[in-house]
Amino acid sequence: MSTRQIKGLSNYKGFGFRKDWLEHFIKLGDDLWNTNTLGVPKYVALKIWLRESELTENNTLTPSGTVICEWGANDIKTWAIILNNLAYNSNIIKWYIQNTELGKAYSMEEIFIILGDNYSSSTKENGIKSLKETFRYSPIGTELGVGICEIKGNAVVSITRRPWANPEPLVILYSLYKFAEKSDGYYSFTLSYLCDETIERVGISPMQIFGITKETMKDKLQSLATDYREFISISFSKDLDNIDLKKDKTSLDVLKLF
Repeated sequence: MSTRQIKGLSNYKGFGFRKDWLEHFIKLGDDLWNTNTLGVPKYVALKIWLRESELTENNTLTPSGTVICEWGANDIKTWAIILNNLAYNSNIIKWYIQNTELGKAYSMEEIFIILGDNYSSSTKENGIKSLKETFRYSPIGTELGVGICEIKGNAVVSITRRPWANPEPLVILYSLYKFAEKSDGYYSFTLSYLCDETIERVGISPMQIFGITKETMKDKLQSLATDYREFISISFSKDLDNIDLKKDKTSLDVLKLF
């Protein structure tokens, strides 16, 4: 488990990224910031979630945000892309993905403890509340399997991370291009390299983000290499498991394939 301090743990003031907030943003667009429907603290949190999802920059839709918002808040690929981007930009989401095991139910007390001793209790409680709200009130939790909540009464008593049951191949392709772009243009790598979570690197493997097994990943890669040869090629033979992305393509180009 990582013991390094996580910056911005309480930036969201305990609010998660809720599906109805995204619906609210898609409906109102830039006019959202001229209203006060949610209240100031929630708008502050929403602005951060939108920015860290790469949907907005300076509170204005990004090119990728424009594409994603056209899909709508009911489309699972919307939330899969959002999750992928949050894994890089939201330190609490990144920490959770990189420091929890698949299939293990974590009580709130356990998460509180493994966050470490570098924070005040209120800061950790705010970070945990943001996770719980995101998992409970958006498809990131149950539908993507990132945080399946066990609820007793109205309280979340444990969270379990499970693999995305049916990963969309183009989301995986997008994730691979983000991996390459975050890795200073490292567009060629091996499946074995993607599988190795012990390597210190900026890029985060889609296998780790979505909890995908090596076998599932290999299957999706083969499908992508057949259907999108202009974006990806692979070589799985004997001891070789090379993956090559095309350097003239970008993650935004992948979004336009959906």
